[in-house]
Amino acid sequence: MTVPAELKPTLELVEKSLEKLGHEPQRLRIPDRLHWRYDHGSAQVNIELFQMTESTTWYCRVSSPFMPLPALERRLEFYEQLLRLNMQYPAIAFALEAEQIYLKSEREIRGMDLRELSMMLHRIALISDHYDDLLRSRYLD
Repeated sequence: MTVPAELKPTLELVEKSLEKLGHEPQRLRIPDRLHWRYDHGSAQVNIELFQMTESTTWYCRVSSPFMPLPALERRLEFYEQLLRLNMQYPAIAFALEAEQIYLKSEREIRGMDLRELSMMLHRIALISDHYDDLLRSRYLD
């Protein structure tokens, strides 16, 4: 995959952030994609660089596949819990895609620095690792 020149500084930020966490970025990168994946406790953490189809702006998304949707009869209570958690934590959100709940943080790459990306990784990893087992045991068992 040819990396656009405008993304090279962001690629360096991703690599530095992963190295700072003790990882080898080249081993974590998914081939032919702008996507890296690593584990933090029971949480899987993803870093993706992407463009929306209707935009030329590049974004960075740090996400963690959190858990599948609970049974229909538990969803209202579950959604209320996620909305409360969304208000409790800054710069993150719970989201739904294809019957899977994710915890995510995303922003435009323009102006993003090492500290900010490191904080995104830190928040997603810690919060996902903390809540995934708690919410799974409460809503999936």
